Amino acid sequence: MGLASSHPAACLALAKRAHVSMRKLDLNYVQTNARKILQTSTANYLKDDSILRGRLFQADPVEGVVSSVFTSFYVDRKEPFATLRTWEDLHDMKWPLGDLLEGHEYFCVVPIAGRLRLVNELLQSL
Repeated sequence: MGLASSHPAACLALAKRAHVSMRKLDLNYVQTNARKILQTSTANYLKDDSILRGRLFQADPVEGVVSSVFTSFYVDRKEPFATLRTWEDLHDMKWPLGDLLEGHEYFCVVPIAGRLRLVNELLQSL
């Protein structure tokens, strides 16, 4: 499951829903599954994997960028960056998705297979 957003709170909500800690986000999983997630997106502007940016997807990325998509959405980032700084201070670490450039959104990808397996096991036990 993936999400493109300029707000770290949206990424945190996705991670929480998938029972994944952003502190332990599996960047190999993000890198491996990002293109598949984009291809299945219902948002047409996300279907082209050439919009992927960062060290997970590019041979020569902008320093500090880990996982983002270039969406050409230019938004006021003052409040999202304040949220980001609060998270980084609270957890004493850098945001795992890296820096966010103008016109970009973070691209967060988390597994949901374990959750689906749990639901299936619960349904089978009824």
